[in-house]
Amino acid sequence: MSIWLFAGQGAQSVGMCSRLATIPVVAKLFERASTIIGRDLLKICVDGPKEDLDRTENCQPAIVAASLAALESAASEGKGMTTPTCAAGFSLGEITALIAAESLSIDDGFRLVKVRAEAMQRASDLSPSGMLTVVGLTDDQLGDLCSMCPKEKGHLQIANYLFPRGRVMSGHNAGIEWLVDQLSTYKPKPRQVRRISVSGAFHSPLMKLAQNEVKSLLDTVDIKLPRFHVYSNVTARPYESEDQVRVLLARQVCEPVQWEQSMINIINYINQENIEQVYEIGPGKQLKAALSRIDSNLGKTCKNVEAQ
Repeated sequence: MSIWLFAGQGAQSVGMCSRLATIPVVAKLFERASTIIGRDLLKICVDGPKEDLDRTENCQPAIVAASLAALESAASEGKGMTTPTCAAGFSLGEITALIAAESLSIDDGFRLVKVRAEAMQRASDLSPSGMLTVVGLTDDQLGDLCSMCPKEKGHLQIANYLFPRGRVMSGHNAGIEWLVDQLSTYKPKPRQVRRISVSGAFHSPLMKLAQNEVKSLLDTVDIKLPRFHVYSNVTARPYESEDQVRVLLARQVCEPVQWEQSMINIINYINQENIEQVYEIGPGKQLKAALSRIDSNLGKTCKNVEAQ
């Protein structure tokens, strides 16, 4: 038995899927996705340029396609990846997990990603904003800093709960810049402060426009109960109904990603079910790194099924 984890936005790199593109089933997947998205996703993945790949409207469908391509290639190459007991995806990766679990069809999944990505890009363009990784401070310390942020600097909040004392902040650019300045002299000094290569303040109220568009599309999409447990970023619990998928996927756009708690809940489930293998599927190795900070032993069992 195994666990599948799917990458989110920020895991992309120019050149991903260069090798996989030679596999016929992967080429067909990219053709199908590109027709729905209206852009040549494989070219964007392989050739970039980075500025184009990093744009939310391109990056999100490219990562979903790359992650599904990695899964398809593993199956076609006979790597022995059996159906998992449960899965989770980080932010965008939750849609990939639901496609893999046949809760969403591939076509509906890419329709959803197209609407989500383009709406999030529009929301970002309307309100210049961004995200910042902060490692080494407590939630109380970060909460105090958010409450101290001057109103004229705009919104600022915790958006992603990655691992113990590892958080991602979302806010207006002025608020993010203010926070960077505060952290430069903060005691205790954080171990890491790093801007993330995204175009907006995801998982915050600044994405309300995008949330409304995602909700409208989800009302028209056929959704099935996942054939294996898929954990919601909003509740850190497995989806229990089709309606819950519809509601929580829309809420996820504006609400924090409860990744640390999701992993803790999955670990508890792993201990009960004696699951031995975890796979990170898609570009990058960020999820394995985060898992290692939550449970070092389980992190050692995590294998990367990369989109190269």
